[in-house]
Amino acid sequence: MVTHFLGCCQLYFFAKSQGIRKASVEFFSCLGKSRSGDDSYGDASGFGDPSYRKPNAPNFDINIWTDSLFYANVNNRLQMRKSEGFALLSKHYATCFMYQGGFTLKTYRAAVIGCSRMGAFIDNEVVGSPGHVPPYSHTAVFTACERTDLIACSDLRPEVMTKVGVQYNIPKEKQYTDYKELIDNEQPDIVSVATQPEHRAEIVIYAVKHGAKAIYAEKAMAASMAEADAMVEICERNGVFFNLGTQRRWHPGFTKMKEIIDSGKLGAPQTIIFNGSTLFNGASHYYDNLLFLNSDRRAVWVQAHLTEGNWRVEGERLTEDPIGHGIIHFENDVTAYAVTPSREIEWEVNCEKGSLTALPESVYRMREEGPRGYRGQPTIVDGAFPDYDPASPNLRLVEDLVHSLDTGEPPRGGVRVAHAGTELIFATIESHLRGGARVELPLKGRPIRLLRDRAPRQPRYSPRT
Repeated sequence: MVTHFLGCCQLYFFAKSQGIRKASVEFFSCLGKSRSGDDSYGDASGFGDPSYRKPNAPNFDINIWTDSLFYANVNNRLQMRKSEGFALLSKHYATCFMYQGGFTLKTYRAAVIGCSRMGAFIDNEVVGSPGHVPPYSHTAVFTACERTDLIACSDLRPEVMTKVGVQYNIPKEKQYTDYKELIDNEQPDIVSVATQPEHRAEIVIYAVKHGAKAIYAEKAMAASMAEADAMVEICERNGVFFNLGTQRRWHPGFTKMKEIIDSGKLGAPQTIIFNGSTLFNGASHYYDNLLFLNSDRRAVWVQAHLTEGNWRVEGERLTEDPIGHGIIHFENDVTAYAVTPSREIEWEVNCEKGSLTALPESVYRMREEGPRGYRGQPTIVDGAFPDYDPASPNLRLVEDLVHSLDTGEPPRGGVRVAHAGTELIFATIESHLRGGARVELPLKGRPIRLLRDRAPRQPRYSPRT
């Protein structure tokens, strides 16, 4: 009992250090029972008064059972098995285990498959770019995250892995040319798949079948809808968490943008306009961000066109990644327009009483309803877009997976959301192949698969100057 009390005191003073001036402590005399009286789950519902917390501090309530279990509730979101006896602490959602009144952070073992640009070296390309917050590559993110340990890597090119090993301290014996050997031998908790989309599904499916608990997959999700379907099925059947590398979903600027939309300050969204792009490399990002800003509502139809280029459809094979533009309509009557020309991405969300704009280099603007004009209609005037703290969206993506592994809660992304964005890619292609006809969703088109004939990209091993 004294040990439990000392552990409580440590947790209490941790709460104080996080800016919380009041923390409630509860003891339960019914040993081995949860608050509801059963022996399965305890509920941390949260009793903290927000007035006692400084801005942005987590809502932190301490609940203690005298059978060695106690846990903390952050932001009113936690439910876990009593037998696990761990606490969720701090804004980083750190899983903690209590031993003799102390805490040990659980670290998840991560491995990266595909060590080229996004896998390991894109940080060298974007260093110094306006609005960019490192880390960016998969290996850099796992190295920076306090809750992950980068244990191994895999690539078909030993010379590339040698460079990765030097930069990220991965020994030679942990560098695999066969990703299956890596998964079988190392048994990582998180598998990062940073290959091209043609190879993605095969690797994800193998990783899930052989024990991975979470997947960080680079975009696009897959090279065909059949492969995307299989990835959804295997992840959901095995309870594996999945985030796609469409990092704007975790960008603090777009997060703030969505908070304004959700608040109703500008009224309901009506149209969203953004730049068209190559579908698998670029629009995979933009379609996901479109879904995010529209609260992942279901798209009901797509009508689109592909610009001329070096792509062809040969039977069921798509030979290159085409540029697409067109219209997407959603179940909540929001209509999105992907427009050309392709350039640095810009976004405009038009709402009933104003608009939000995201420009390159993380520039955000808000316009809101002003005085009525001479025709009696409201004017739109410049407003103040709220400040936000810059952060690496890719690091937040991995922290999101860690949070899911800690708590069992779904991530901000998820395999179903990744599938929805992939369906928009193939619906865009299908509409063009039907002469620009409207394509109803769910998609029931021909089984197109991207299959390019190209050599691997050579990564940049040193920062640009």
